[in-house]
Amino acid sequence: MSTGRLAGKVAIVTGASKGIGAAIAARFAAEGAQVALCARTAAAVDAVAAEIRAAGGQASATALDVGDHAALAAFVQSTIATHGRLDVVVNNAPSVTYAALTDMDVAAFRRDFHVNVDSTFVTTREALPTMYAQGSGSIINIASVNALLALGNMAAYGAAKAALVHFTRQIAVEAAGRLNRRGANRRGRRGNGRRAAARAAAAAAASGATLVASLRRLLVALLTV
Repeated sequence: MSTGRLAGKVAIVTGASKGIGAAIAARFAAEGAQVALCARTAAAVDAVAAEIRAAGGQASATALDVGDHAALAAFVQSTIATHGRLDVVVNNAPSVTYAALTDMDVAAFRRDFHVNVDSTFVTTREALPTMYAQGSGSIINIASVNALLALGNMAAYGAAKAALVHFTRQIAVEAAGRLNRRGANRRGRRGNGRRAAARAAAAAAASGATLVASLRRLLVALLTV
C-alpha cells in the first residue's frame, strides 16, 4: 500500500460515505495515500474508513456537513495539523435540488450553490496556503454533465455545477506558478461509473492537477497547474 503513485501523500475526500466519493477514497488508499474522509452520516463514513483500513490502507473519518463552512474549514486545518501536509482535496459532496423554477424560492435555489460551490471555495481557500508552501498539490472538483446540458427541473443544480467548472479554471489560473507542475490542458477519458471516476481522480492526484469530472458519461478535463 505504501509503494503506489500516492505513497506519502495526504488526501481529503468529501462526501466519502458512498458512491463516487467512497470509490475515490478506496483507490487513493490503495495507491498509498493517507485519506481523511468526511460525510454527513457518521456510521456510513466510518464504515468506508474501516473497509479501507481492513484492506491495509490508512483512513480516518469525520462526520461533517460541508454546508457548515466553519466546521469544514476546521476539518481541513485539523487534517493539515495531524499530518503536517496536504496534497489532494477532492470536492465531491453534492446537493441536488429537483424543482421547477416557479416552485423554488431564493433559499432553495441557493442551496445547491451553498454545497456544490461555496464549500469548494472553503476547502480550496484552506488548502492552498499549505500546497503553495509545499510547492505541490491537487484540487479535484467533481462536476456533472448538468454543467453542460440543460435538463428540466434542475436549474439550481446545473447552474451550480457550471459555476464549479469555471471556478476550477480560476483555481488553475491563480495557482499557476505557485505549484511545481508543468502547464497543460488535456482532455481525457471517457468511461462510466464510480471506478472510472476513481481511476481518473487517482491519475489527477498523482500528476498534480485540478480536475473537472462530468459524471454519468465520465468526461474529464484535466487542467494541470
